[in-house]
Amino acid sequence: GIEHAEIVLPAGVDAAWALDRSALWNAADQAEKRKDARVAREFEVALPHELTPEQRIELTRAFAQDLASRYGAAVDFALHSPSGETDIRNHHAH
Repeated sequence: GIEHAEIVLPAGVDAAWALDRSALWNAADQAEKRKDARVAREFEVALPHELTPEQRIELTRAFAQDLASRYGAAVDFALHSPSGETDIRNHHAH
């Protein structure tokens, strides 16, 4: 299940409206006029199971902030705990 979800913006960007998930994704969809446009990219990141939940959030936030600042884009991330039939160490983020 989802342990934590958050949106980070590029350093220096003041766009509080983009911290609202539905507003962000609606704006991304409306920004592209082509039907086959790609408005997002997805990354899946494995997180060390030895970290505490707080450390996993801090690590993922730092990675997301680096991506946001490097590419000038908002990053919407969620941390997932192991679930179902997966390995109990399978902490990851999208």
